[in-house]
Amino acid sequence: MLAFLKKINQSRRGFALLLSLIIISLVVSIGLSISLLVSRELSISGTIRESLIAYYASETGGECARFGAITNPSNFSTSTNTSITCNGNTFNFLRGPGSGPVPNVSPIFNFAFVQTGSPSYADITVTKNSSKIRDLDVESEGYNDGGIAVSYLPRQVQRYRKSKTSGFCNATPDVLLVVDDSASLSSKNTELRNYVSNLIRSMSPSSAGLHLGMIKFGGIATLLTHLSSDEAANISAVAQITNASTTNTQHGIRLARYEFTGIQQTSTSNANATATDSVVPPPQPHDRIDNYPPLYPDYIILVTDGAPDAYINANGTYNFSGVTAASLLNTAAEASTTRALGVTIFVVGIGTASQTCTGYSSCSDYFKNQIASDPSYFYEAGSSLLDLNSIFSNVRSCVRPLSDK
Repeated sequence: MLAFLKKINQSRRGFALLLSLIIISLVVSIGLSISLLVSRELSISGTIRESLIAYYASETGGECARFGAITNPSNFSTSTNTSITCNGNTFNFLRGPGSGPVPNVSPIFNFAFVQTGSPSYADITVTKNSSKIRDLDVESEGYNDGGIAVSYLPRQVQRYRKSKTSGFCNATPDVLLVVDDSASLSSKNTELRNYVSNLIRSMSPSSAGLHLGMIKFGGIATLLTHLSSDEAANISAVAQITNASTTNTQHGIRLARYEFTGIQQTSTSNANATATDSVVPPPQPHDRIDNYPPLYPDYIILVTDGAPDAYINANGTYNFSGVTAASLLNTAAEASTTRALGVTIFVVGIGTASQTCTGYSSCSDYFKNQIASDPSYFYEAGSSLLDLNSIFSNVRSCVRPLSDK
C-alpha cells in the first residue's frame, strides 16, 4: 500500500514539472512577441523620423530656390550667375543644358542645399521654362543623411517634391483687373460682379502688399480705379460693370499699359491723346517701381467672353466694324507691346472655346497664344461662370504642387 501511494506522489511531481515548463514557455513566447513588436514599432518610428528629416530638407531646398528666383531676377536667368543665397548661406550651382531663357530652350540649374549643423541635404534642379523671371519648375530631392553614411543611420531615406512656380510669385504685385463690359455678358452681369468682388476680397490689397486697380472695356475702355491698396474703392467700382456695349479688348489692354507707365488718356474719343499722369512723382505715379530687384511686378487679369469686335485705328479713333482680321491683329499687337514692358497677362475666357476667331481653332486658341503671356496663363471658364472661383484661385497661386513622394 505504501509503495502504491509513493508511486502516485512521484507521478504528481512529474505533472507539476511539465505544467511549469509549459507556463514558462508561454511566458517566454509572449515576452519575445512583445519584444519583436516593440522593436518593429521603434524601427517604423525611426523610419518616419528620418523620412520627415528628408521631407523637410526637400521642402526647405525648394523654398530656397523659389526665394532666390523672387528676390534676384538674375538667378536662374543668365549664364553668369553661379550661386544663390538663402538665410545667409551661399550655395553654388551648375548650369545645365540650354543657351539662355528663350522659347523652346529650358536652362537647367543644379545645386546642393546643405544647412550647417543639419543631418540632411537636398539636391535641387531648377528648370527655367521661358524668359519670364518666375516661370520655373523646381525639383527637390531631400535626403536624411547629409550625404554621409554613418552608423546610426543604417538606411538612407529620400523624399521628392516638384512644384511649378508661376502666377503672383511676389507678395507685393501691382495687379490690374481688366473686365469685359460687353452686352453679351448682360445676362450674367450680377453673377460676374459677385465673382469679381470675391476675387478682390481674396487678394486683400494693402499698403505694403498687393496693389489693385480696375478697368472695364466695352466699345471704349474706362479706368475705374487707379492702382492702390484701397479694397473698398475697388469693390465699389465693380458696380460700374453694366455689360451694355461692344468688346474693345485692345483699348482695355492699352489703358492698363498707360496705368503701368504713368500715362493718362486725355480724350475719351481718341486713345492716342495722352499726357503724363498729373500725380507726382512721375513717371510711375500709381504703379510702383519695378526695377531690379522686381519688388513690385505688374500683372493684368483679363476677363472676357469673346473675340474683340472693336479696335483702335492708327489715328486713335475707334473702329466698331465687328470681329475682323484687323480687330484680332490690333489687339494681339497691343498685348505684345504690353508684355514687352515686363507685364504678365493672365486671360480668363468665359465660353470662348465655342466661339470662332478667324485663323484660329477657337477664340480660346487666340487668347491662349496671342494675348496671354504664356499658354498656361489662359484659363477657360464655362459659360455658366461656375468655374470662376477656382480659376481665380489658380491665377492667384504662386506655387502649384505637381508631385510629392
